[in-house]
Amino acid sequence: MSKEIMWDYMKFLIANKLDDTIENFKRFKENLNV
Repeated sequence: MSKEIMWDYMKFLIANKLDDTIENFKRFKENLNV
């Protein structure tokens, strides 16, 4: 996975005050596909 995607993912977690979990990562990836 690229560093840019990881960075966007971290910003996604912080913006939504979420924990780094598999479920949240799946939601993040679904958002990328929109």
